[in-house]
Amino acid sequence: MMRLIFAIIAFSLIGISTLFGQNDTAQINQTKDKINELNQRLDKLYKSSQTIERDSVQYKLDMLFEEVKAIKSSMAELKETVEILSGEATKDSSMKELEDKISDIQKGKYYVVLASERDMERIKMVKKNMSNQQLLLVQNKKGSWYHLVLDKEIPMREAIQQTLNERQNGVKDAWWVSAKKLKLD
Repeated sequence: MMRLIFAIIAFSLIGISTLFGQNDTAQINQTKDKINELNQRLDKLYKSSQTIERDSVQYKLDMLFEEVKAIKSSMAELKETVEILSGEATKDSSMKELEDKISDIQKGKYYVVLASERDMERIKMVKKNMSNQQLLLVQNKKGSWYHLVLDKEIPMREAIQQTLNERQNGVKDAWWVSAKKLKLD
């Protein structure tokens, strides 16, 4: 009876190990198939990379070179246009229009800026310290800066001169700006 039990146990163990062996064999075969597939893909990538004449850095340099050539071409076209326009500007009517535009710019309305800040409270403090002059607190058109300007609008030549005077009087960051760039109420 013992022999029979040992025989049953032995056959059971052999059967179980055979089942596990078959299962392991199937997994090993699947793994081998996956490895072979990956090796084939790597071989294809390697073969295709040998046909590329340049790497990505070379490609980027070539693209940059083409971009530079395009810019040079555009610059040459602009130069020709300027030469044509300057040739036309020698005509009396064109010269008169050009002088009129320059005159409009020079006679435009400008302000002298004494201080600029992004924060409204800081610019108000600066204004208190500069109480000896008539000043306006204005904002630029974009709404990103507050400017402390002299309260009168003046032509460009006067604005340039007033800026120089302010710098000599200790306002080192003084500059002038067109009224077109300010929000004036």
